[in-house]
Amino acid sequence: MSTSSAQYPPFAVSLFQRHDGYSFGYKVLGREHLGAKTPLVLVQGLSAVGLVDWLPLAQHLGNARPVLIFDNRGMGSSKIGKGHVADAFSIRDMSMDVISIVKVQTV
Repeated sequence: MSTSSAQYPPFAVSLFQRHDGYSFGYKVLGREHLGAKTPLVLVQGLSAVGLVDWLPLAQHLGNARPVLIFDNRGMGSSKIGKGHVADAFSIRDMSMDVISIVKVQTV
């Protein structure tokens, strides 16, 4: 999968599929530092466009440590599972999304 914006050319994005049908587009930069440095997770606000918002900063930070960026539910390359309502989730739900992605993608 790839994503792009008016500012950036297309770049590869991985897809993390959860058991409940949600899927999240994400990218880990600085993978060569996994295990040696503490990973950073950049979380967008509720009204952000997507992980492309973080790309310049994540690329810079990825020179020194692992950096995980991802799209929130229903944003960018992330998808809301069948049977789920787009606006029927809370900050707690979104924080659990972050935990799910971090557990799998930064080990």
